[in-house]
Amino acid sequence: MMKSIKELKLTDLETVSGGCMGTTSRDSKFLFNVGLMDETYSPDGLFWGWLSKSKNVDDAWARAGIVCCTCPAADNEYYLNGKRITRKEAFYYVANKCGVIIDYADYCLGSEVEL
Repeated sequence: MMKSIKELKLTDLETVSGGCMGTTSRDSKFLFNVGLMDETYSPDGLFWGWLSKSKNVDDAWARAGIVCCTCPAADNEYYLNGKRITRKEAFYYVANKCGVIIDYADYCLGSEVEL
C-alpha cells in the first residue's frame, strides 16, 4: 500500500531514484569518459549554467543516437528510435556503440544501481 508523504521515513526516501542536476552531472561524466563530451559538469556548475550545459549533455547523447530530455528537478528521459528506454539501457547502448566497457554503478546514486 502506498504511504502518504507524511508517513515516509528517511529510509523510505533512500529508495527513491530520479533525475536532477546530479543525474545530469553523472551523465556528463559518462559521456566524457566514452569520448562524447570535452568536459564534465558538477551539479553546482549545472545550476549556474543549466540552459547551455544541459544542451551540451543532450547534444552528446544525440551524437550516439539517444534523444535525452534533461530536467533540472525531475527524471531525465531517454529515447532510442522513438521508444522511451531506461537510463541504464541508454548507458549500455552508448557504451557498446563506443566500444567501451562500463560499470553502470560508477555513474549512479546508490538507489539507481538496481534499475
